[in-house]
Amino acid sequence: PAPPAASAAAAAAGPSSAAPHRVFYSHETKPGRLVAVQRMAHVAGVAHLDERCHLSIHPKFGPWFALRAVVVLDDVEGPPDAAKPSPVGN
Repeated sequence: PAPPAASAAAAAAGPSSAAPHRVFYSHETKPGRLVAVQRMAHVAGVAHLDERCHLSIHPKFGPWFALRAVVVLDDVEGPPDAAKPSPVGN
């Protein structure tokens, strides 16, 4: 379930502004709710996942950021591969 603040914000926005979506939190471990957030961030172009040190590296913030939740928009395509961050310092 969504946190109260998120539910209140969605209710205030009204039903016409809501796109079909699903929310997954990084702390959830139940079957069907577990998400590989580092891999998701890499595939979505948010950060580069360095396989050697297992760190997600953001182009501006480096490893100093948190991956807390994933919002899946059911009818939206992601960025093209050219828009994704490149590895930092191969």
